[in-house]
Amino acid sequence: DIIKSIGRDALGFIWIGADDGLMQYNGHTFHHYPQATESPFIKDFITLKDGRLLVLNDLGLVEIINQVDTVVFNTILMGTRIPTDTTIWYPKSIFEDSKGNLWIGEPQSVVRYDGHNIKRIEFGSEGNSSSFVRSCSMT
Repeated sequence: DIIKSIGRDALGFIWIGADDGLMQYNGHTFHHYPQATESPFIKDFITLKDGRLLVLNDLGLVEIINQVDTVVFNTILMGTRIPTDTTIWYPKSIFEDSKGNLWIGEPQSVVRYDGHNIKRIEFGSEGNSSSFVRSCSMT
């Protein structure tokens, strides 16, 4: 299928985000985690400055906690199909700034998450992408 992004956790395990969900490669075998995220459409990974690995999907932001023999998936932010003041909306990319804020690119906006609250900065129609696949890209 389509691979969207690849990440690596603190233990060195490789994580693969595809349109069929989340997969882990441990150096020998692949493990598929189709129920790890609300949506199977994985968009991006980020390793935070504190070493935590987060995965962005169409319906949320999830922390991957790898304990070698067990993997825990902890939802950080929920996503919805309609933007709200407390959820993200079809996110595409993520960036951590020098203050630890997370900036999440959405199709028609950018969201800043400070660890407690989100603030959406919406773009006018002149800033909208002509494709729902593309959005604000932060590198």
